[in-house]
Amino acid sequence: MKIELLNIPKEELLNRLKKNQALGWVHTSRSKNDGAVGNTLEDLLEIPENNLAIANTVDWELKA
Repeated sequence: MKIELLNIPKEELLNRLKKNQALGWVHTSRSKNDGAVGNTLEDLLEIPENNLAIANTVDWELKA
């Protein structure tokens, strides 16, 4: 299985985070499981789901 990592520059990731912060409270887009918060964050940031022990992008690992 080949894993493709995104190459998102730091500035782009920060812009996406700030855009989503402006949304305020967001209900999970997934069923309430252990990873629902992280999955919702990945959905909002438009990055592929990744529950593996590797970074979400070339340089960044998101934790929620």
